[in-house]
Amino acid sequence: MNKMKTIHYLIIALFLTEIVFAQSIVIGTGSVLDIGTGSDVCAGVYGNIQGTVTGNGTQCGQSLQQTFQLTVAVSNGWNMVSVPGLHPINQNVDTWWAFRDLSANVFKYATGYQTVTDVTPGIGYWMKHAGNRTYNTGDEWPAGGIQIVTHDPVTAAAGWNMIGGYELSVTASLVSTNPPGLQSGPIYKYSSGYSVATTLDQ
Repeated sequence: MNKMKTIHYLIIALFLTEIVFAQSIVIGTGSVLDIGTGSDVCAGVYGNIQGTVTGNGTQCGQSLQQTFQLTVAVSNGWNMVSVPGLHPINQNVDTWWAFRDLSANVFKYATGYQTVTDVTPGIGYWMKHAGNRTYNTGDEWPAGGIQIVTHDPVTAAAGWNMIGGYELSVTASLVSTNPPGLQSGPIYKYSSGYSVATTLDQ
């Protein structure tokens, strides 16, 4: 009941003062704003809401969940991989891919291939794996899940770039650049060969 009163008063205040966009929202002490699946609440930018916001919905388009479950299938040999969030232990390549081929390094591409020991969300990598395996939270990764990160824009350079997505599946054709028009051609994925990607997945 207290939760509903807080929302009710906020709406009245907005109409009385004829404010069109809220720049901040304050949730009263002891109250919780629960956002349902498919719903979004936003006060200008993510983080402008003071108080407890929970639920399966989103705040300014970003998930309210702190962690998410993850399943990724990798093949024997070279795989194009990324990390859609943070591993709760650390971001070392051996923490993420415990059964990778240790005779080969993990590489990112930045005007040439560079060896990495730690990985970052938003970046794509080449990782050679020893055998086929499906990695799951609760098995190879902690059962508590992978930590969600802010959906920052991905920085790209002229030419080819290896990128990764976040915890949400995004339609590849909806990816845009700033300024517009910098992307030339489709986005490709790799699974025993290159093919055009229709979505950017976890």
